[in-house]
Order: sequence, then C-alpha cells, then structure tokens
Amino acid sequence: MEIVLADVIAQVSCIRTSNKVDETKTPPRTSFNLLLTCTFSGGETGYISVWEKLALQVSEELAQLKDGPLLVIATGVNPKTVGGHIYLNATASTRFFFNVDDEITQDFRKRKSSPYKCQWKWGCSTKMTRIGGKITCQTCPSAKAVGVLRYRIEVIVEDDSDTSTFVIFEKAGEKLLKTTASDLAAKSDVPENDDFGEIVPQAIQDIVGGVFLFYVKVAKYNFTAKHQSFSVYQIAPPPNALTKKRNETCEPSQTKSTKLPIAPPSNATLEMKPKSGCPLSKKPPTNRKNKSQVVVDETEE
Repeated sequence: MEIVLADVIAQVSCIRTSNKVDETKTPPRTSFNLLLTCTFSGGETGYISVWEKLALQVSEELAQLKDGPLLVIATGVNPKTVGGHIYLNATASTRFFFNVDDEITQDFRKRKSSPYKCQWKWGCSTKMTRIGGKITCQTCPSAKAVGVLRYRIEVIVEDDSDTSTFVIFEKAGEKLLKTTASDLAAKSDVPENDDFGEIVPQAIQDIVGGVFLFYVKVAKYNFTAKHQSFSVYQIAPPPNALTKKRNETCEPSQTKSTKLPIAPPSNATLEMKPKSGCPLSKKPPTNRKNKSQVVVDETEE
C-alpha cells in the first residue's frame, strides 16, 4: 500500500493540548497530544495532530510566538478522513514552519479574506476532587472549573454459583439507561443539596433485580487484593431461557401414565373399568405396546 504524504499551508484558529491515556496497555500509557484546528485556502476546516516529542517541540515554538495571526506550513503529513473531518497526522518526516514570510504565504493571505480569531485553548482531562463542600481540580487552579457528569455505577451481581462487583462506566451506562448522565441528573427529582450523587436516581434503582448479560474486561490486576471488581464494556438483554425466575415451577400435567405388566401370551388383552361415578368413554383407550410393558393414558376429570 502506497502512502502519499502531503504538504499543507493553513491558518491556525485553535490550539489544544491533552494527555491521552491508553488503557489497553499494562500499565496504562500516557501520551502527549497537540491538536491544531486549521482553515485551508479553500475554506475547509481540518485538524493537524502531533504526538509525543514532536508535539512538545511544537508547543515550545508556539509559546515563543507573539499574539496575532498564525500561519503554519506543515510538510510530510498523512491525511485521513475520520467522521467526515480532515485529520493530518504528523509523521517522523513532518516539519513545521510558522509565520514564514514568502511568496506562498503572501499568496495565501491574499486569497483568504474571512475573519478569524487566534487564541490558545488548553484542555485539562484531570479528574476533579471533592474537598469539603466543593469539587476542584488539582491541576487547574481555577474556581470556574466545572466537571462533566459521567456514569460510574457499582453493582453487585450474582449467578447460580457466586457473587461479584461490576463497575459500569459512561458508554455502557448510557446504553443500559438509554440516557446520558447529564440528562438523567436534570430529569431526576434529586434535592439541590445532593451535590455529590449520594441519592441514587430512580432510573438506576429500577435495574435492581433485572437479568442482564455483562461483558467485562479481565486482567491480572482484577484478581489482586486491591482490585476485585470488573469493568463492564457492554450490556445485552438475556436470552429468553434466562428470564424465567428461579422459583417458577411448571403446573403438573392433567394426563397421567399408568404402567402395567403385560402377560406372556402375545394376544393378551387389557380391560379397563371406569371409576365410580365416572361414565366410561365410548372411545377405546389407546394401548402402546413394547416388549416389556403397556402404557395406558387415562384422563382425570
């Protein structure tokens, strides 16, 4: 497969940095990512994504630039389309040039006349901490930090042999409850003084006693002394056979089978007499013969 690396020139409108955590690795690996939101000469909006050492180098260069319009020339990027958006991923051969004054940038400025605003936008993904009666971010010393509501539901589950603790996170919780955590909090009748979710919404209480198929992630640390719970990544409705309650019993059949021994002669006959008070049916009983016995079906009134 041939990969064509492109050279682009664009106007940068937004800069974001974040630390991406890859939980598929053991232990989880954190990578530094720099994302440039750009507008190209044709008016399209795209994103230039830079990782690790090159991202740190580009961040240092951007920090030294003065405020104002920002043009970038990126060479050797790998273009891809994800969800209808253009992503230009930096490679080992990618080089960045900012605010270069040459014929290419001058021509770009002449063709581009739409207004823009250049600013630095930094996003923090640190989990917020409860301190006293407030939720604060230990990384961002800002009083305006606002947390995003996400699902983290611990449930105790059991089957016919044992019990365990499962943890349901954001996506699995949305599929189970068919709503987001923010919408559920807005619809629930939770008092205003319950700022930290100590009162469980009714929609979550309704799943107690239900039967589900849980797909969980299993790793070595799940069986250590400190980690004895399992993360749920998918929930599905159970097959019909599993929805029957454990205490459910079937009603006894109204037809009983009476086994009688058969006489040695092959032409032996069996005479059935009715019970007292029960008229004899005109239809003769059905005899099913085999080598050892005859099974006669009688129907109780």
